[in-house]
Amino acid sequence: MRAALTPRTRPHGGLLGALEVLLVGAIFFPMAIHSVVSQYLVFPALLFAYALVCAHRARKTVAVLVLTAYGLLVVVAFALIWFGPTPDLLGVVSVALVLWPLSIFAFTVNTDRAASLGRLRKAWLFFAFASVPLAVFEYLTGSRIFTPRLITNLERAVAGTEHPIVLGMMLSAAIPLLLGLRWSVRILGVAVLLVGVFTTGSAGPMAASVILSLVVLFARRDRAEQRGVAFIGIGAIAVFAVLAYNALSVWTTRLSDQNMADYNDQYRLAIYSMVPRMLSEAPFGYGLAGLPPGEYYVQSTWLGLMDVSKTLDSEFVLLVAKIGLFGVALAAVAVFFAVRALAYNRMIGLVFLAFLMNSFTVALHAWPGVAVATGYLFGACAWMVINKQSPLGTDALAQRRPAWPAHFHPATRWEEGGSQGALQGGSVER
Repeated sequence: MRAALTPRTRPHGGLLGALEVLLVGAIFFPMAIHSVVSQYLVFPALLFAYALVCAHRARKTVAVLVLTAYGLLVVVAFALIWFGPTPDLLGVVSVALVLWPLSIFAFTVNTDRAASLGRLRKAWLFFAFASVPLAVFEYLTGSRIFTPRLITNLERAVAGTEHPIVLGMMLSAAIPLLLGLRWSVRILGVAVLLVGVFTTGSAGPMAASVILSLVVLFARRDRAEQRGVAFIGIGAIAVFAVLAYNALSVWTTRLSDQNMADYNDQYRLAIYSMVPRMLSEAPFGYGLAGLPPGEYYVQSTWLGLMDVSKTLDSEFVLLVAKIGLFGVALAAVAVFFAVRALAYNRMIGLVFLAFLMNSFTVALHAWPGVAVATGYLFGACAWMVINKQSPLGTDALAQRRPAWPAHFHPATRWEEGGSQGALQGGSVER
């Protein structure tokens, strides 16, 4: 009979940790690599390697063989797209075929989830806090450390990312990772991250960050407390109801904007007003290419008639445009998993909710690094809800002696040090 796998007998643990750090680093600094090689190639390559190592460590030979064969098919598909008539589809195909499914698979097949979550938490916090001084420098000097592809406005910081709103979103997602630290450390960390979000000039991530900061700073210790989870669930339903009502009855495609700030605010409301029409004309969406050019416009007072087919800055609207009712269902399932996951691990649930809150003003899967993070979190929350437990369980991370100070190690409990309370977002019994 095959001996049970333990952290000491599972092979390639160091390689797994290195790949996790590389993935998070690439998510925060895609512009450091994009000038050399496309991130639509880097992220799939890293994810394939990561998923293969996870499957090999779990000794799932069939999964390794299937992944290898699938990887070869993806390479062929990428080549056909790149050298074909529609190379612009490489990004969306990369997300659909690789980034989302492989990130979900990698979490599911990983037999050492708690250790991976600990490493990913430390890596995300490290790169988030490393990005803040870079963002402050850019904001104060009106300069760029890296050259972003999509924005020339020097008043908004981007650090190593592609766009200010992406940096703001990733910094806001770091706020729930402060759960479990001492209150003084939490308030200092929240303050630093809020400064970073402020330098991006992004209203959506700032609003999400303020909400998350209040939750992190005043969260209860009692993990069994369910009233907060119920409240968040009711809030999510209310948000969807308000969106549906306004999209049907209030918001229109005519904007009364006088400047770019007005346009950015009103434009997002206008594209939500198009959702009923999209579902009516294409119930199952327009395909991976999204909205057809020349069909959907907003009438801007400041900019004139604007075709929105290339600029759907909302994950929900973009999903509806591509896959119609399936997009509505996917969004509802994602919110359900994130809210229900709070009952098992508040930290992971809140990080996923951070991205979902930002998805009202950001097309998440339009950014490959964000697609990797959200796919992994979707898999983690789905796993918790289906298995009705935290991914920590009785993993060896809970038994190891902390290598960091007790108040900062991912395996410490809320403020006293101990088992796995920090990652669970609550206290545990001694």
